[in-house]
Amino acid sequence: MITVTTQESVNARCGVARPGLWRRIGRLLALSRQRRALARLDDHMLKDIGLTRHQAYTEAQKRVWDVPASWRD
Repeated sequence: MITVTTQESVNARCGVARPGLWRRIGRLLALSRQRRALARLDDHMLKDIGLTRHQAYTEAQKRVWDVPASWRD
């Protein structure tokens, strides 16, 4: 009898997290970095991207789990 072992079955037995989880964590970390960078932009740069200081501050203050609706699939 031949037994076929896939990487997914090995990961499941060893308790290794799914790749999708790491992708989501990476996206959350990237979003956090982007929000911090947004908070550091000066008024001229904010005007270039069409944001006010208040809008940038509001976005920068959001929690890391407060993500766009399209990410919640």
